[in-house]
Parts: sequence; C-alpha cells; structure tokens
Amino acid sequence: MRGAMLIMLGATLAGCGETIPQAGNTPAGADVGETFPVQGNYHRTSDRTGNGETQRMETDGPLDASTRELFERLVAGADAGKCRDREVDIGGGSFSVRMTCNGPYGSDVAINRQGSYSKDSLDITYETMMDAAATQETVSYRLTAG
Repeated sequence: MRGAMLIMLGATLAGCGETIPQAGNTPAGADVGETFPVQGNYHRTSDRTGNGETQRMETDGPLDASTRELFERLVAGADAGKCRDREVDIGGGSFSVRMTCNGPYGSDVAINRQGSYSKDSLDITYETMMDAAATQETVSYRLTAG
C-alpha cells in the first residue's frame, strides 16, 4: 500500500526530487478532533496543465492519509533538505503548502499546494513555477466502495 502511495507521490514531486518523509511544524494536539481521509481504495482523477496542454489521468488504488503525518506527507511532500521557506497549514478541512525547492541545474522551484479534505475525499491543486514556466495540476481522490 505504501508503494502505491509513493508512486503517486513520486510522480507529483518529480520536479523537486523529494523522497524522504518529514513531519510537520504543527503544535502538539493541533489535530485533535480533525478528520482526515480514511484509509481505503480511492478513485484518483488528475488534470495536469503545462505548455498550454491539459492531460487527464484516472487511476484506482489504495491511499492512507488517515493521520496528520500521513496526510502531510501526501500534500506537503518530503525532504525539507531540498526545500526552504516551507509553510504548511492543515486544519478544519482545508490546507495550504508553500515552499521553494532546489531544481535542476541550481534553479529554484516555487511550489504552492492547496485544497480541501473530508473523511472520504481529497482535492488538491498543485502549482509549480520553474524558470518562468508554470505547471498546474488538480487532483481529486474519492473513496470507492469495497
């Protein structure tokens, strides 16, 4: 199950080369009563726009973002060693992430992610800017029966 999540995460984070999970900067107890998406099988729809073209991809597979740590790994990525100015805000059914990561050939990659979540769904908008080239991806996860 972790393998499938890492494959999805790897595809999303390829621009930053991020691979190592990191816990957030939220005070202890901040997620008391918080409801993150339950562990289960989800239908994932991704629309990626870059260079004026949009590509859609749909997949089904396992997802576990049921705790704050797992949720943050999914939406904020990992490996703070390659990113700086990292700001993560999660709570009340919404989140936002901003950071600057090291890109290829010494360039900077500005990353903004935001979205909403509930016990059976997750919507994320990824915006990446590198060398004046913008890429945007919207991803939705919907819990499937069974």
